[in-house]
Amino acid sequence: MRTRHKHRHEGRATRWGLDNLQTGRFAQRVHELSIATSALQQTLEAAHEAGASRVARIVLRVGAISGVEVEALRFAFSAILPGTAAEGAELEICPVAARAHCASCQADFAPGSDLLFECPTCGRLSATITQGRELELTRLEIY
Repeated sequence: MRTRHKHRHEGRATRWGLDNLQTGRFAQRVHELSIATSALQQTLEAAHEAGASRVARIVLRVGAISGVEVEALRFAFSAILPGTAAEGAELEICPVAARAHCASCQADFAPGSDLLFECPTCGRLSATITQGRELELTRLEIY
């Protein structure tokens, strides 16, 4: 009987893992959980160093092409904040639009909807991304 129970459990875990791996959702959530955990650790260290006992607000800047799924990041924070000095803290995420610079004509521009960095002034492709990859813990409100 013990073997059968173990087999059924492994079967469920395998199906769940394959479904999520096929869509990429599992890997994405793990990525955001890692980011949230790191940001929370930095937050709690800063609060401790300042002699604060509570964190009221965490402010992050997240670039449009940083590879971070904002809703998954919010979900990850909601899962790890309880039981910490940041429990109940407001999470503010400030989006940062993607921008590029054209070395040929010196124009600064936003990429098209397909994130193709083609200069609208001269038509050349630009490899110089000037903003949009940010992932920064920018401000904390502690007390």
